[in-house]
Amino acid sequence: MGGHRFIGMRTQHQKLTRKCDIRGNIFLWAFKGVMDQNPSPFGHILLDQSFSPSCIMHRDTYLNKVLVGSEQGPMQLWTISTKKKIFEFKGWDSPITCCVSSPALDVVAVGCADGSIHVHNIRYDKELVTFTHSTRGSVTALSFCTDGKPLLASGGSLGVISVWNLEKKRLQSVVREAHDSVITSIHFFANEPVLMSSSADNSIKNNLHELWILLNFLLPEIFSSVETFDEWFQISGKMVLLDKLLPKLKKCNSRVLIFL
Repeated sequence: MGGHRFIGMRTQHQKLTRKCDIRGNIFLWAFKGVMDQNPSPFGHILLDQSFSPSCIMHRDTYLNKVLVGSEQGPMQLWTISTKKKIFEFKGWDSPITCCVSSPALDVVAVGCADGSIHVHNIRYDKELVTFTHSTRGSVTALSFCTDGKPLLASGGSLGVISVWNLEKKRLQSVVREAHDSVITSIHFFANEPVLMSSSADNSIKNNLHELWILLNFLLPEIFSSVETFDEWFQISGKMVLLDKLLPKLKKCNSRVLIFL
């Protein structure tokens, strides 16, 4: 595929692989495994010239369908089996930079270049909640928590990770300077409150929630609430967080050593 720069790839259980390039081409491959030696696509969809694709995703419950975001702002839903466009969402007056499926049926989160995050029901074309990420650059990565907590994590172009509470519709916590460059990927582990992120600075990191899980297991009487732990870190930073924790650890004669 010389001359094409691919912007996204998603796979589904029907063993199909899809890639979309900045020229508006969606290519379809039959994925037979990592050892498959046949790189030729079996299908191709050409988007309108006025629609420059910026991201592509497959919603698990939408058989043979993909969502394609654009640099112009609109988003389109396509059926790849018939190569037909089903619906076009008008968008949010800003280039779409990323899109991710949620655990809830018909719901996706869309990140935009203006720093806004839109949790949207694509079946009814209805906005559920909107968050503003503008002070931390454009939204470059999104991930829903799947362990039952109503959380959505977002990564930005300035290397900051934000965690949003979908139930309370507010910012839950912030990991400042999580990376030294744009965050390229962010992912909650399946059924775990553990968050992993990667960046253009060539690093992969875990979120503080993993530390809280360990501390909650070792000292549940102190670390009973992840929300309180997040607030300590968000408001105080590492050194003041230690000032809050050390007296509590000494009081219960704990010898746990904490690295932050």
